[in-house]
Order: sequence, then C-alpha cells, then structure tokens
Amino acid sequence: MRRDTKGFRFKFINREQTFTHLVFRGKEVPNYFIGNYGSVKYMDKYGYIVYRNSYIDTDGYERITLLGSSIKVHRLVTEAYIPNPENKKTVNHKDGKKLNNYVGNLEWNTQKENVRHATYTGLRTGFLTDVKIVKEICELLEKGMKPKEVSKIKNITLNTVERIAYKYTWTEISKKYNLPDSYAEFKFSDDDIHSICKMLESGKSNKFIQSKYDISTSMIRSLMAGKTRKDITSQYKLNRHRGGKYNRPEMDKILHNLAKDILENCHKDLKGLAMKYQLPITAVRDFNIGRMRGDISVQYWVTKFNKKYIK
Repeated sequence: MRRDTKGFRFKFINREQTFTHLVFRGKEVPNYFIGNYGSVKYMDKYGYIVYRNSYIDTDGYERITLLGSSIKVHRLVTEAYIPNPENKKTVNHKDGKKLNNYVGNLEWNTQKENVRHATYTGLRTGFLTDVKIVKEICELLEKGMKPKEVSKIKNITLNTVERIAYKYTWTEISKKYNLPDSYAEFKFSDDDIHSICKMLESGKSNKFIQSKYDISTSMIRSLMAGKTRKDITSQYKLNRHRGGKYNRPEMDKILHNLAKDILENCHKDLKGLAMKYQLPITAVRDFNIGRMRGDISVQYWVTKFNKKYIK
C-alpha cells in the first residue's frame, strides 16, 4: 500500500478476491464492480478494466468518489454482498479496524448496536454502559468528592461525571443519592458563598472577587440573580444589574452626575455623555428613558418605565 502526492491510497490488488456488480443507493451502477476485499474497478469506453483509487477521510475510513458523491468503501461492500432483511441503517467492522473492508469483517447493525460494539472494543471511550460504575460514581460524589477527582479515580471523562452529578443523565440512579443541586455547591463551601456575597453587597468589583476565588463571571451573575445558592444569597442585598467596571457607590455617583448633565443638555447629545463617562451608549440610552436604574433617574425625571419607583 502506498500514497501518491495527492494523498490517494493505492491498494495492492488481492488476486484471490471475487467481484460483483457495484450497488449504490439500491441500484446497480453500469460497468462498475466491487471486490469482496473492497477494491473497486470499472470498464472504460474502450473496454479496459481500470481500478479506482481511494482515499482516507478525516475519520479514518476508506472512501471513493462515485457519481459525484464521496462514499465509504465498506458500505459499498456490505450493500453488494450482505443481505439486509431487517433494513438496518449502519455498517459495523467486527474487528474494529476501519480499513479492513473484507466482507467477512462487516455486518449490518442498528445505531444502538454499533455504539455498543464501539464501546466494548475501545473505539468509543469515556461512555458509561455499566449501572454498577454509575452507582460507584454517585457514592463518591455523595461523600463530598469533586467531579474532577472522581473522573481521575474511575478513569471516566469529566464531562460524563459532571452530567451524572448535575442530574442530566442517569437520573433514575442519581436521584437516589444526596447530591448537590448545582455546580457552586460542589466547588464552594457555604463559608465561601457567604464571603463572596458579603463582597458583592459591599460593592467589590468582579475582578477583585475573582482574584480571591477561582470563580467565573457567569457564576457571580448567577449568585447576584439568586439563581444559585438562593438559600444564602437571599440573606444579602445584591444588585442584580451591577456593572463590572465600577463598584456600587462609584456607579451611583456617576449616574447622579450623568442625570444632571442629561437635564442640562435637555436629553440630547447622549453619545457625547457616554464618551465623557466611559459608558456604553446603549446603557446611557436605557438610563435616559428609565429602563435602567430607574431608582436614580426618577429623582430627576419620570418616564413610563420608572414610574414604579414613585411611592
């Protein structure tokens, strides 16, 4: 076997192989023949027999180009030699070797059978099919171990362990164990969440909090919105629309000054004010109509959006 400069694969022809008419999409292709080892040949207009070159795709399967389509060779062999009375959709290599297209190494399978075979042969790794292993994972998580630690111990991908931990998969088993309900409960203790909420309440910036804890911006927002660890965040007065550049007192001061300038400019030149205070123009426009921080803008003017702040 060798390759030319274009990456095509030339096969040494096995003289013992037999050929039959090539079948493509349920129909025989005139003048094309396929061997039981996967060789494809055709008869040209002069009556000469020509073997077709094949190539290896990115998934490691052998393909040929036929009638303008790129087709896997092992599927052509299966369609030509192996009956399919149950109308199964996929083709399986029995030994797991993608380039072994001998007819005796191929079989029709359902998608489920194909996945199961790939898992057992090691072609598909990190996927669970054993209920016993899932129970062992849940037991380790219930003891307080982090998903990353369980992943290393059981040699299972982290994504698989996390999906079990957060009850996305194998829920019929994981619901029987006392597992935390969120990612924050795995990574941060109650004391950590209290400390983060205190910093948020005092107006500390996201960057300051992230320098103290390995926490993402999305997790901070989730805590502020009360979507995560509501049992703790409900004890604090958190600003759900806090900006990340300034802390709460600084932002209040800037918005009061911005409101005064907006009044002086008769609600005009918002773009210039946005540049002056280094704020997004969309934020200034929302503040101008009371859609954002209506608790401040209502002290200077009233719109249909911030009427709810009038007592």
